[in-house]
Amino acid sequence: MAIKTGIQWCDHTFNGWRGCVECSCGCAHCYARILSYRNPRLLGKWGKEGVGTRIVAAESYWREPLKWNRQARAAGVCRRVFSASLSDVFEEWEGPMHDIKGRQLFVSDEYAGFWVPDGCLDGLPPKYQAELWGKKTRPVRMQDARHRLLGMIAGTKGLDYLLLTKRPHIAKRYLGKKTNMWRAASHLAHAMYGPEGSIGDGLCEWPPSNVWLGVSVENRKDGLPRIDVLRTIKVPIRFLSIEPLLEDLGELDLTGIHWVIVGGESGSKARPFDLAWARKIRDQCREQGVACFIKQLGYRPFTREPARDSRIGVYAPTMSGKRDGSDDTYGLCLHDSHGGDWSEWPEDLRVRQLPR
Repeated sequence: MAIKTGIQWCDHTFNGWRGCVECSCGCAHCYARILSYRNPRLLGKWGKEGVGTRIVAAESYWREPLKWNRQARAAGVCRRVFSASLSDVFEEWEGPMHDIKGRQLFVSDEYAGFWVPDGCLDGLPPKYQAELWGKKTRPVRMQDARHRLLGMIAGTKGLDYLLLTKRPHIAKRYLGKKTNMWRAASHLAHAMYGPEGSIGDGLCEWPPSNVWLGVSVENRKDGLPRIDVLRTIKVPIRFLSIEPLLEDLGELDLTGIHWVIVGGESGSKARPFDLAWARKIRDQCREQGVACFIKQLGYRPFTREPARDSRIGVYAPTMSGKRDGSDDTYGLCLHDSHGGDWSEWPEDLRVRQLPR
């Protein structure tokens, strides 16, 4: 969804398909999965093949970035698009892809201009129905969706695309070097969008110059190894989404990293967020010359320094839900349930920088 977004660090979000499966403790309270319970037909069903579903957005939605690209070029700006907020672009999925009516999608390798439900050409212009009629088709795969997304990215240079993943080893297969992925993406860009979405000069450029690639870093065990993989992928901007931050990450090597986003977990089941963890990351970003963006303090922020942070509101001892049983922590009672209103924050944490 969405044409406009409430995410502070981007202008649009784009979800070409929806659905995912948990892969680490950072996924425990995933907001996208919770949303999917309300409308699995539209948002997919979380889970592996045979359990979950992956829902591809309508053709009209896939053309929205072309409009955003025209608007950005007319305004003389480059706008940021987050993809995706309702899936992981680099998830490994071998199952079928469906439309919002629950129909499995098929594609013709001879004519890649449209994806169609099984045996159904309804809704396509007559000339395309004629071209597709009788063509040999095969099921649309997740790989096809990724090729299409990357082709679209390369053909809309008025937009910067922020791709966030917990699976950088898969991202490396697609963005690490010019392979058949590049040819498939360039073919799809031309087939799906024509001259307007053509990669053009970008045919010699891979990965596209408007890709920002990020990894989630929630803790030491799962998050820190992803940074090492990210560093090996040559994209213009590499970033870390340290959200939800679940523990002190210790000393960070930010070599090759351009941007760090920090945030606490939101939602009624959110895990505690120590302001000291955010300050430590902020300080390391300053020392290593990396842009830092503190997005939110989450639903359960706490401090060990009430005198330092006393200006931001009412405190209650041990509200942080401390696992070590100590009573020297103070939970912060904020009006914003996400902790995203920085007028409620300590002034030293009001840091929202962009890499360029």
